[in-house]
Amino acid sequence: MPEIKELNPTAELVLNLATKIVDPPNIRLTVRPLSFLKAIDIMNTEKKAPEYSRVLVEEVLDCVVGWDLMKAGEPIPVTEVTKGAYLAPLLREAVLDEKGTVKNLLIFEIRDFAGATENFLKN
Repeated sequence: MPEIKELNPTAELVLNLATKIVDPPNIRLTVRPLSFLKAIDIMNTEKKAPEYSRVLVEEVLDCVVGWDLMKAGEPIPVTEVTKGAYLAPLLREAVLDEKGTVKNLLIFEIRDFAGATENFLKN
């Protein structure tokens, strides 16, 4: 019989960015899974830009519950306001693979990671 596996409520995502906004240009995010309903919202608005863009940004920002971003040597708390001020501008930055080649934009990396249930499986 099939057995359901347990899921962690969050998972860590570590990415190297092609940006000068973050120094060093890597970021560690704590992400919760993209809910099934949110994934459907994104799919249903995909053909309707700019509504798609708005929904995608909102849903991706909502998935991020932690980060290692700092300002003036102090950790930046994760709130709705700080997500808009610090994370939102990074969403358009390119993510690099291990060879230094542009892989994708940060917004799509977060969406794809948060939407993949296997990233949250307990060991």
